[in-house]
Amino acid sequence: MPDNPVRLVSPEEIEQMRVGILVIKYQSPEVEQKCLGAILETTHWPYVLTVLDNRAGTKNRAQLWNQFVWHSSQRYLVIMDSDTEPRERWLDWMMETLLTTPRAGVVVPRTNFCSEQFQIVPPSPGITFQAPGDGLASGFCFLVRKEAFADTGFFDQEFGFYGQDSEFFVRMFYRTRWRTFVEPRAFVHHSGGYSTRNVPDTYDFAADKQRALERFFQKRREYQQQYTEE
Repeated sequence: MPDNPVRLVSPEEIEQMRVGILVIKYQSPEVEQKCLGAILETTHWPYVLTVLDNRAGTKNRAQLWNQFVWHSSQRYLVIMDSDTEPRERWLDWMMETLLTTPRAGVVVPRTNFCSEQFQIVPPSPGITFQAPGDGLASGFCFLVRKEAFADTGFFDQEFGFYGQDSEFFVRMFYRTRWRTFVEPRAFVHHSGGYSTRNVPDTYDFAADKQRALERFFQKRREYQQQYTEE
């Protein structure tokens, strides 16, 4: 017998580790096909892909995200914008961090374009770190353990197209033991803006974004006050 015999992984164990990935399509088919093609080409971790076509549907992404979380049988979930292109081993690195880092409820990748500079230029390339402050990170692509929803609650559907990810990360920080971590080894290219670039003229994205920002800062202040009082 060899000193280190190879251990075969059972189908049941594979299913327990399988990740559910959600991509919502809008009105940029060329960009969306690049996203789906990149997922198929670069994702080696076991996964099941869900693609929702929202071109004629609701602008409430939180509602779509909650439906995905509620109906998914996977313990680990990725929600990503359709204008993203993951690079080689992206999900391997993110899952390694989620499974081996105590209190990791969410993992986000490094990228070229997003609202949070620390995801573009990490303080220490290649070294996983906790998102600074109260866990706010860019939600263009994130991995979350389903267990975290039991403690945090679902995405706030009072948000329209924007802000539900930010509010969820901050609420998770103040109300649970879970934290958001950045995995710099995982890189996901983000074009940015395609989800709203082709919205109908009747939809006022600027007004929706302003309402979302006001709601986010209001909820954040409430969480900070409750956290301080406790």
